[in-house]
Order: sequence, then structure tokens, then C-alpha cells
Amino acid sequence: MIKQLSLEEFLAQLASRSSTPGGGSAAALMGAMGAALVAMVCNLTVGKSTDPALEAELAALLGAAQETRAGLTAAIAQDIAALDAVMAAYGLPTATPAEKSTRTAANTSPVHPQQPH
Repeated sequence: MIKQLSLEEFLAQLASRSSTPGGGSAAALMGAMGAALVAMVCNLTVGKSTDPALEAELAALLGAAQETRAGLTAAIAQDIAALDAVMAAYGLPTATPAEKSTRTAANTSPVHPQQPH
């Protein structure tokens, strides 16, 4: 599983001749790292304020950062699955109209539904 790779292994795969992981996976990793940094700041700050409202806000922000990190980490594998499906579709034959139709359908079918923003 991609998220079990070391950073060096991930980077080696990213630099390889393989189409995956690709740019979407790299972007998701960078977003997950950003969310992890937000969580780090919250963890360093929570418990140090005497303002209960600030503590509550930091706790909520920490939860959101952790949730965002988990979602973006999952998006790495989702991006790989989607791009692998597209690349497999590109490899389908196109000699006949039926083959072209099959390839088009495979290339436009979503691997996973889009998440609302």
C-alpha cells in the first residue's frame, strides 16, 4: 500500500518511469504535510492558554487538521487507482467502432466519486 512506503521509496516511485504515483498523489502528500504542520502547531499550543475559548478553537482546529490529513493521505491511493484506470483504458484497442466505444467508456468512468468541496 502506497502510504506504507518510506519517503525515499515514495520519491523513487515518483521519479520512476511509471505513470503512478503522479502529480495528484504528490499534491495530496504535500497537502497532508501541510495539515500535519497545522496539527503540530495546535499540539504545541493546546493547554498553554488560560482562555477557554482559544483552547476550544485550537482543539477544533486540531481535529480538522487531523481529519484533513487522513483524507489527503487516502487521496494518494485514490489518485493512483484513477490514473492506473486511465492508463489501462489508453491501452485498449481502437481498431473497430466497438473497441473505440469500450475504450472511451473505460476512460471516462470515474474510479471513485468526486468529493464535494
